[in-house]
Amino acid sequence: MGLITMGIYHAIIGIIEGGATACALALILRARPDIVGDDTAAQTGSKKAKDIVIFAGIAIALLLAVI
Repeated sequence: MGLITMGIYHAIIGIIEGGATACALALILRARPDIVGDDTAAQTGSKKAKDIVIFAGIAIALLLAVI
């Protein structure tokens, strides 16, 4: 019972932390994109391929969290 409670507690904290990180990164990208190297002219590849990589990363992270 304790293991399940601890897992749920840590999952909730992880979701909150991920949201805070995403908000902080969005603010940094809006204010100073040069800090993170967001040079749109130098980026190559299609947006669809990048979306697939991001989706795959999220899916793998969720799979590992469930296991």
